[in-house]
This record gives sequence, C-alpha cells and structure tokens, in this order.
Amino acid sequence: MQLRHVRAIAVFGIAVVALTGARGSHGGGCHSDSGGSGSSSSSGGGSTGSTGGGAYKDDNDSTTTGGSSGSGSTTGSTTGGGKATDPAKDVKIETCVFDDARGIVAHVSATNSSASTTYTYKFSVTFKGPDGSVVRTSNSTIPYVSANSTDTLDVAASYVPAAGQSASGSTCKLSAVTRTAE
Repeated sequence: MQLRHVRAIAVFGIAVVALTGARGSHGGGCHSDSGGSGSSSSSGGGSTGSTGGGAYKDDNDSTTTGGSSGSGSTTGSTTGGGKATDPAKDVKIETCVFDDARGIVAHVSATNSSASTTYTYKFSVTFKGPDGSVVRTSNSTIPYVSANSTDTLDVAASYVPAAGQSASGSTCKLSAVTRTAE
C-alpha cells in the first residue's frame, strides 16, 4: 500500500469519527443544536437524530378575564440559531380584560431569552365571550424582539355585552406560536 493510500484512509477514518462520534460519546457532526428544527441527540452510543417538524405542545395558555387560567394547547416551530426550545414558552397572555372602548383585550408579551439572536414571534389569540362563543380569532405578530428582552402587544376583539350582561368570564387563548430568527 502506498503512502497516499494510507493517508487517504486515515483522513476518511477521522472524517467518519468526527461526523458520527466516537463510541461512548455524544458525537458531533450531523447533529446540530444551533439552527436545527427540533433536533435532538440520544444519550447513549453516540447516535443522533431529529424529531422532525418541531411541533411543541403546552397546556396552560388560556386566560380568563376573571383572572383564572384555563387550559388549551399550542403548537409552534423554531427556525434559526440557539437551542431548539418551545416558542410557546416565550409568548404569554399577561392579562385578558374587558375595556369599554376596545372590547376584550389580551396583553401579550414575548420574551426572547437568546443571548444573541433577534426573533419575530407570530401567534393567534382566540377571544370568547362569557357564554363560550368565539368572538374573534386574531393573527398577530411581535416583530424584532432583541436578544435578552421582552416586547408586548395589546390584541383586541370588539365586543359589546348584551344589555344587563357583564363581560366577566370572557377568555383569551393563545395558539399557533412560531418564532423566526431575524
């Protein structure tokens, strides 16, 4: 065997180990936590994998005008740098109140805990009246949330309670949260 063949085999062997990981380690190579969409790494044997489309669920994103929390589910995906975390955890309905001038108002906050990436958050808020009927579903955006900061947005649905009725018990539910790196 010639020296160039030995050198080529050595380079190939190093490339295989670098891409797949040495036995007993978590590997490197094809798996990346920086910019993947729902990527994950197994804890044994050095194998890596991907969870696919990055769908996430959370069961506590509904707020009632009376101040209590309801339950619901949200889905979302990530794009861009940083660890693939649940974007629904970044976006919250801080308050859901009735305002005589604006109707039912959800005060929504988006907290970007990334150290360096600016994100735009898109989400839907579904407003329901005290009787549980859907008043409106609003698709909204909080754009360009800088790293390590929080931005807010008031999302409103025009609502006038029937004569003699209260708007107490109206709800605001967050869903379809996505986050995009800018």
